[in-house]
Amino acid sequence: MCGAPGRAAGARRRAARRVLLTRKVLKYLKRAPFAVVQLFVRLLHGWIRIGPLREDNAMALTEAPLLFHYEVESSEDLTFIPMCVRFNLDRFGLRISLAQWQLLPYEDRRLLARFPVDEDTEIEPNFDHALFEMLRTHANVEPEWFAPEEAPAWRDLNAVPGGIANQAALANLRALAVEDWARLAPFQRYVLTKLARKPEANHDFVPAMQEFGLAAPRQAAS
Repeated sequence: MCGAPGRAAGARRRAARRVLLTRKVLKYLKRAPFAVVQLFVRLLHGWIRIGPLREDNAMALTEAPLLFHYEVESSEDLTFIPMCVRFNLDRFGLRISLAQWQLLPYEDRRLLARFPVDEDTEIEPNFDHALFEMLRTHANVEPEWFAPEEAPAWRDLNAVPGGIANQAALANLRALAVEDWARLAPFQRYVLTKLARKPEANHDFVPAMQEFGLAAPRQAAS
């Protein structure tokens, strides 16, 4: 009988062979899209018994990118940064350029657009980790850090940001009432505020207002 020491030695040899094979496979995955690598690593976590990823602390990714209907065309198949990604960038205090975004493989951009849009950074802590890894791999850069606003205007239910009234006036739409503003989902308020941050007309503002059911024409003065 080989006994407990023999069994332990055999288990160590088998584990060592699995780790060696894993390293060889990972060598070939080095340039693969992040989504593929992530799936492979999740499988390996169960296979070589190094413990599962902390799924209990993270919300599941959505099945498809979180694009509004108007964004399906305006983002040009994720050529431009969609609002769901902008939201998470602002939430974590991260900044990337359009050129850096476009250096990422399509599947990586699609994966970033599937992260939940929630204010609480403790709910989904993996967005920033994924973004850093993607940019290091495909662009050899890292996102810039900035201090997020402590009280952004879109969180205030009692006041419609002035930029939204300006965009509505430019588009000849009725000014948004506070009651309508308060009924919007937080992410919708974020989107309208983001689209209205500049004084000139934003071509996505009216489609967003239409999608949110708020594009009532301004009444002519009697």
